[in-house]
Amino acid sequence: MEENFVTFFRKHNLTKGYTDNEINQFVSLLQEITYKAGEIILKEGQKNDSFYFLYDGELLVMKYDDVSDNYYLINSMKTGAQFGEMSVITGESTSAMVKAKTDCIVLVLSHKNALSHEVNTKLLLACSRNVSKRLQLISEKQARLLAEEARREREKLTLEIQQRDQELTICSTELRNTKKHFTTLYLDQYEIDESRPFGDIIGTSPLMQNIFELIKSLSDTDTTVMITGESGTGKGMIAVAIHQMSKRSNEAFISVNCAALSDELLASELFGHKRGAFTGATEDRVGRFQMADGGSLFLDEIGDISPKQQAYLLRILETGEYERVGDSKTLRVDVRVIAATNRSLEQKVSEGTFREDLYYRLNVMNILAPPLRDRKEDIPLLSDHFRKHFNQQLNRKVERFSKEARRLLTNYKWPGNVRELRNTIERALLLCRETKLQKHHLPQEFSTSNDVGYTHKPKQIKKEITPDTKPVLDADTVNSALVASYWNVTQAAKSLNISRVHLHRLIKKYKLTRD
Repeated sequence: MEENFVTFFRKHNLTKGYTDNEINQFVSLLQEITYKAGEIILKEGQKNDSFYFLYDGELLVMKYDDVSDNYYLINSMKTGAQFGEMSVITGESTSAMVKAKTDCIVLVLSHKNALSHEVNTKLLLACSRNVSKRLQLISEKQARLLAEEARREREKLTLEIQQRDQELTICSTELRNTKKHFTTLYLDQYEIDESRPFGDIIGTSPLMQNIFELIKSLSDTDTTVMITGESGTGKGMIAVAIHQMSKRSNEAFISVNCAALSDELLASELFGHKRGAFTGATEDRVGRFQMADGGSLFLDEIGDISPKQQAYLLRILETGEYERVGDSKTLRVDVRVIAATNRSLEQKVSEGTFREDLYYRLNVMNILAPPLRDRKEDIPLLSDHFRKHFNQQLNRKVERFSKEARRLLTNYKWPGNVRELRNTIERALLLCRETKLQKHHLPQEFSTSNDVGYTHKPKQIKKEITPDTKPVLDADTVNSALVASYWNVTQAAKSLNISRVHLHRLIKKYKLTRD
């Protein structure tokens, strides 16, 4: 049998350069082992110190798969193959299992025998060269695999980035459209013409010219502005004009009426909320600050917010940072804040109901919207503006006011300011079917009260009404107060010097209705 082994190794790649004597010595060191089909020759992960030569038969090389808990075939070997040298030279455990596919004969050279004879020096060198080549091939293969994997990952990442970019573009478009919608909604609500520098702010009086100059001076700054003044003086229009004249004019103008929302709803409205933050929060919500990012946010009735919301507002004014309701992630925005109030914030600060630090943050620049009674020279201009507007709205053809009507409009005290003037002109045009608006088209109270400094008191109550006195107010008196205040129950009750509850009882008693 040894003769056959000698013949075998004369043709083998590892021993081609051996002399006959060296091959004979080499064969004498080998151990012949016969394996039946299915027997395991080397286990995966075991330590190995021998060189194996497949003299006859066929072997399978297999690896274990953790997922399937089974072995899978990675290679096969036939007669003449050698194996085991990788683990001998590197000292590492076997990387795969070697199993007999058929009955086979394997010649084994132990590491100990290989080192104890000079004849095996050539073998070790040849094996080392083979191992180096195999390692190089493996490295190159791994490099190719890694490069291919990197390419696939790069393509996958590129695709994901493109998809995210598309999603971001869609979201950005939706956000821009939402911002535009809210801006348009506010402008439409107050019928503001954004093509004009100061919108629909009309006036030639010194007071209004001063406001126009202030607005211009703010055009190249991001200064926080506080607008104060009575109800109906046009604080919202001034806010829009500040935005339109600023470098943020192409961005959103977002408005929030702070008095119209509860504390919890105001927080969600201003800062947004995360899904599940509270009962009813079924989806994420973008807050008004985020909608106004890059533009302006108008906080109307700022004096009505709670101390808790004041603290949140102060932080975002100082740092530009905030968190949505129910979210711990900090967001940043770049927003110009314009606030407005018809209350005395100085008094609220002294009473301890409004933070002093927030007051100074908001009140960097203060603009006082003057009451209409202090700029009577603007009343004719405003009256003509509203006449033209409601001619179009109501399909009327009123060309001018009579002298008496204009005199009554100019001399009236206008406790409701520009808003009341607007409503009065609208009502008058509804009644007027002529080309000239006459005195009788105006509310009756204008004629009866104009010369006595009318202040919403159709019949002057000289004595304060108390539960003890309980004077009887006739139906005409109550009705006159309601008409004069355009059925504003609070104002009518105040003019009659009675409570709102008392006024409601009288309305019910006299069966008064709004025409």
